[in-house]
Parts: sequence; C-alpha cells; structure tokens
Amino acid sequence: MLFNSFVFLCFFAVFFAIYWSMPRKALYWQNAVLLLASYVFYGWWDWRYLSLISIASLTSYLGAKWIEDKPSYKKPILLVVLGVHLSMLAYFKYAGFFVSSLLLALNKIGFNVDVIYLQIALPVGISFFTFQSLSYAIDVYRQKLTASRSWIEFFSFVSFFPQLVAGPIERAGNLLPQIQKQRVFNFENAGRGLQLILWGLIKKMMVADACAPVVDSVFSNYETASLVDLWWGVFLFGVQIYCDFSAYSEMAMGLALLLGFQLMQNFNYPYFATNIQSFWKRWHISLTTWFKDYIFLPLGGSRVGKGRLLFNIFIVFLISGLWHGANFTFLGWGFYHAVLYGIYVVWVAKWQIRIPGLFAWFFTFICVLIGWVFFRAADIGQAGTFMEGMFSPQRGFAIHYVDAKLLMSLAILVIFEWVHRHRNFGLDLKPGIAQPVRWSLYLMLLTLWLVYANFDEQAFIYFDF
Repeated sequence: MLFNSFVFLCFFAVFFAIYWSMPRKALYWQNAVLLLASYVFYGWWDWRYLSLISIASLTSYLGAKWIEDKPSYKKPILLVVLGVHLSMLAYFKYAGFFVSSLLLALNKIGFNVDVIYLQIALPVGISFFTFQSLSYAIDVYRQKLTASRSWIEFFSFVSFFPQLVAGPIERAGNLLPQIQKQRVFNFENAGRGLQLILWGLIKKMMVADACAPVVDSVFSNYETASLVDLWWGVFLFGVQIYCDFSAYSEMAMGLALLLGFQLMQNFNYPYFATNIQSFWKRWHISLTTWFKDYIFLPLGGSRVGKGRLLFNIFIVFLISGLWHGANFTFLGWGFYHAVLYGIYVVWVAKWQIRIPGLFAWFFTFICVLIGWVFFRAADIGQAGTFMEGMFSPQRGFAIHYVDAKLLMSLAILVIFEWVHRHRNFGLDLKPGIAQPVRWSLYLMLLTLWLVYANFDEQAFIYFDF
C-alpha cells in the first residue's frame, strides 16, 4: 500500500476516524486498533508474510522478557534471538545470491555444476523490521531498556505502519514509550504533519518520479550514451534516490504526527555536506546510527589503532552494502564508501587538512555521485563500463534528456532545501513568515503538485531493500 495512492488515502481516513474516536482512557483499544491497522497495511501486499513480522515480533518480545527474567541465561537467549532474526533475513534476502555465487565459483575452478538461481520473494521491509526488533532485544540485554510486558504494545512498535516498510528504523527507547502512554490529538503537531506530507509528496511525485524515466533510459543505453548524458543520468539518480527515500521518511514522520507520535529525523540535507563523514551523518541517519551503536562501537569504535580503525570502517560499510541487497554492486558501493570514509577519518580529519568550503562541497558531491553508479547498476560490469564512459571525452558532449518540467521540479527542490537548510525539512517555514504569505505558498505548491505530479503510483525505491 503506497503512501501516494488512493487506496492508502481511503485506508488512512477510515483508520484515523476510528483511532481518534477511542475514549481518551482506552489506551489498550487505541493500541489494538493501531496494531490491526498496521497488519492490514502490511498484509495488503501479501497476507502470507504477516507470519514473518509476527515471528520477528514474538521472538524479540519473548526473548527480551526471558533475558530480563533469567539473567544467568541472558547471553544464550540473546544468541537465539539473533539467530532467528538473522536466519530469516539470510534466507529471504541472501540465499539465492550466495547459492548462485557459490555454484558459479565452482564452475570457474573446473567443477561442472548447473547453476540454479533461487527465486525467493523478498518480503517488503524485512530489513527494517528485523533491525528494529534486534535493537530492542540487544538494548534489553545491555540493560538500557526494560522489557515490555504488553504484547500489543510491543507488536505495535515493530509493525507501526507509517515507518514499517522503509523506515526510519526506530529505536524502542524512542517509539515504545510513546505507544505506552495516552495520546491526545494536537492541532499544531497535525499541521506540522501535513506540511511534512505535502513536502514528501512533492519530492516523490514531482521530483523523484520525474527523474526516474531519464535515469532508466541512461542506464539502459549506457554503452552508447554521451559523456554528458552519463553524468546527467547519475546526477538525476542521486536526486531520485534522495527525494524518493527522504520523501518516504518525511511522510512517515507526518503521518506519525497526525497519530500523536514523534519519529526520528532520517535525513538532514545530505547533499550539502562538505566531507564524506558529514554526508554519512546526514544520510539515512537511523541506519547509520544503528550500525554505529550495534556494530562499529562493539568492534572498538575509533578508540583503536589506525589499522584496526580502518578494519572497523570496512566491516561496517561492507555490511551496509550487503544490507541494501544481495548483489556485488552493493558490496562495491560499500567498499567504495569505506575507502572514502577511511581516507577522510584516518588522514584528512586527523591531520586537520583545511579545504575551501565550496570545493569541499563539490568534491564530496561528485564522490557521492560516482558511488551511486554502483548502487544503480545491474552488475559490476555495467558499473565499470558506465564509469569509464563518464571520463571518456570520445563519448561526446551531447545531452538528450532535458525538459522544462524536470528543470522546474529541480529548481523548486534546490531553492526550498537551501533556504531551509538549517531547519528540519524543506517546507519547515520560519515562524516569522506572515500567515497570508505562508498559506499562499502552500496553495502554490499544492497547485504545482496537482498539475505536474506523476499520479501513476510509482513504488518507493527502498521497498526493494
């Protein structure tokens, strides 16, 4: 069920009315309605996969209770919880990739084996709800949280539908207490939520979906495309993936505010970063902080020698690449960013090398764009040929994929995000703006959205992860 669909609009309108019609002190029933709606939302794609999110929720719910009740056995209990979650993730997301890769490797060294490609459907959002459930069990193990004693509250936390499919990956320490306390409708928060939803719809349906056909065309014709077309294509993919993914996160935050919840910010203008470390502090914040807290710091963090620090960085980024998908292109993307991050942290930042601001921003942006080639390419071979063409003047300098509508959408994005770069999101207007001006701006953007948006209900990119 897509946020940008008529079906979701009807679903949310009905749920919203029932949810807020619950008596003020009937928290149990309000959470029960929230849980039911979340399961309807997820099951709309394929009801059979409700068993997976139920197993993930039950495993962490019972595991955390047993960790707290049986402290002498908490380590083996945690290992069982980790084993269940990671086994599900490994089977549904990586089994086909590893089996096929192993058989291909055997063929290359002389063992004639028929390559079998396992076709296993990837459950939408499995990477997100798995990490959300895991972090809860680990935090209870570390005694940072007390185990929830209400299965309805905990299941609602794992399946909370605004952020279930593509994040942000919420921590139990933030979202679960909000589920456990009474919620009252707040008009100010609701207004802010509608702002977030409008900006998310503009970024998704006016910008990201306008970039998509050009990106598809360039990556389909990468062998013959000109040098300028290749750079234009990867630039637009950088815009597409940012607008597509951050739009989902902002709409999730907006929907949560309408329901009385505050979700964490997942993007903080990453393309305005002036170094690669800053970029990763601004991009997909919920995932990068997850890797920091549950992988990087347990490995020793940055308080280790240079060699060990580089090892820790490479482990985190390779796992990050693998988290995004079972393909060598994602491992290549992770390795590439590990190199950039390692060079910056170990040498540039440590030696306090000063780089002029504009050049630092431009260099960082170009480095990130080159990395997106790995992310978007179908395989390593295509990525290599694409990047070779980006630096081959003999490809020519013609450009074939520019139109006024696309340029207008890009201009709206850049202007609003630059003006509000010190605020939480692109439509987070300053308090001093007069009310007539504010509403005129909203009306103008809403009109542009109605006229120029793509209403074909295109899925979000991160549904694939």
